[in-house]
Amino acid sequence: MHGFSMSKKKDDGSQNVAYLSTAGSFDTLESDGIETAWIVIHGSERNPDDYVCCASATLELQGISNSTLVIAPWFLAPRDRVQGEYLRWEENGPIPHTWRYGANAVNSNVSSYTVVDRLIKKLTTLPNLNRIVVAGHSAGGQYVQRWAMLSRRSTFEVVPIRIVVANPRSFCW
Repeated sequence: MHGFSMSKKKDDGSQNVAYLSTAGSFDTLESDGIETAWIVIHGSERNPDDYVCCASATLELQGISNSTLVIAPWFLAPRDRVQGEYLRWEENGPIPHTWRYGANAVNSNVSSYTVVDRLIKKLTTLPNLNRIVVAGHSAGGQYVQRWAMLSRRSTFEVVPIRIVVANPRSFCW
């Protein structure tokens, strides 16, 4: 698991979002061959490893895994036993899985929507990137459609972004 820095705390350094990636850490990313980035958003099980594996297998079958980066932010809950200063979101209340509604982390004023906005902003610095796909399934699908409607991504979007919403329990109107 890796983390990318999101913002500075006033007291002790950077806050990180936990994430899994097919190319390792952003700090050591070999980016010249990356033409497409897939951001996959986990469901309520908070299992980004499964999403990275499934997306990677699909890309491999299509023969495009070498030019595609798959990254899955991990919206941790306070009870998750992951070492480190990672952003975490309330799991049980006031509504379940607050990250899917764009809530702020419990340990910061960084919203879950800001996480993907900043990730995209960082990805757009890759020299050969020409496409980004943001996809989510179930609770991740709910997140993706809400994020797509409410994000300020058009203020920094320089690469076409495709939105894929799969099997959300509810839809926005």
